[in-house]
Amino acid sequence: MLGSSLTGCAVGPDYAGPPRLNLPSHWSTKAASRRDAGTLDRWWLRLRDPLLNRLIEEAVEANPSVAKAKAVVREARATVQQTSAGLFPSVSGTASGTNNKTSSGSASAIADSAPYTLHQGSFDSSWELDLFGGTQRSIEAAVRGEQSAEEDLRDSLVTLIGDVAPTMSRRAAIRPGSRWQSAHRSRSATPRS
Repeated sequence: MLGSSLTGCAVGPDYAGPPRLNLPSHWSTKAASRRDAGTLDRWWLRLRDPLLNRLIEEAVEANPSVAKAKAVVREARATVQQTSAGLFPSVSGTASGTNNKTSSGSASAIADSAPYTLHQGSFDSSWELDLFGGTQRSIEAAVRGEQSAEEDLRDSLVTLIGDVAPTMSRRAAIRPGSRWQSAHRSRSATPRS
């Protein structure tokens, strides 16, 4: 009964996500699934150009912004795990063993002081109940932080790849005899109606 009376004391409102925009009726309101959003992740592979593939892979590996964004994603995932641990009991234990011998010069020493071993162990467990929902809200915030970090990584990749591919195509178009240049000539030589 105490738990049910305290449920009204939850910390903060429920997260509802970003506000919905009122879109014109002629636009599609169907949201793209995460699977559909991933189809553009490697769009340049459709061009079947090994040089472009290699340049993009090298750019992704060497770019400090992408490396930083990946590190932030790893950090955010660790934060979610660490914050989620607040819902579970905390358990700790220690054990130790020491070899002892009483000094023969001690006044309290027995005439025959043989060495002895002392073993000690302890166990501790605690669990903090999330009565007011503070831990749950912290977990929700950590999950949203992880999602934000993943989108920042995705933005970094889109920007980088969006810079590499056009730059490579412009340079290749300038180079005489390149595949890009001959493809461009064949398109421009085709009569248009």
